[in-house]
Amino acid sequence: IAAREEAAWGKRSAEIAPELAYHYGRCGDRLKNLKFLELAGQQAVDRRAYHEAEQYYRDALAVLETLSKSPDRDSRELTLQLALGEIMLATRGFSATATSEAYARARILAEQQGEAESLKVFFGLWSTASSRGELRAALALADQLLAIAGGSSAPSALVTAHFAQGLTHFMLGDLRAARRHFLQAIER
Repeated sequence: IAAREEAAWGKRSAEIAPELAYHYGRCGDRLKNLKFLELAGQQAVDRRAYHEAEQYYRDALAVLETLSKSPDRDSRELTLQLALGEIMLATRGFSATATSEAYARARILAEQQGEAESLKVFFGLWSTASSRGELRAALALADQLLAIAGGSSAPSALVTAHFAQGLTHFMLGDLRAARRHFLQAIER
């Protein structure tokens, strides 16, 4: 059924990603199942159906767990963990344990791969720590964000890092440092 539907829809097969994910999952084609679960998750995000997207990403991660370890598999898991973390900021909140766990796993994967996406990882970790009131941990993560952003060619990286620094210093009561970082974020 999945192969026939995919062939019938051709280049538009992504439009029926949830259905294809279901059928490929039922027949045991894990790679196709994974592909269409990822597409279904992204489509759910685009429709602002965040709880649905969270479930698709969780299902995709479960399928990924059954695949052999490889750099490609780990790279896909990193992408999925980051997507799941971003979604869970909306579905469960910044301070939820599950949100923090998604970013913690993404951090491990990013460190193993030396991925540039670690800025997203550290921002996610910073978000959960600061919203939980773990301000010393948030400051350490904001320091790491600033170090990563300093080596990045993306101008928005420094904006993000200085924002995290500014907000953390503000919450710690260090208004002078907060102002300095907020001004640097605005300048960029």
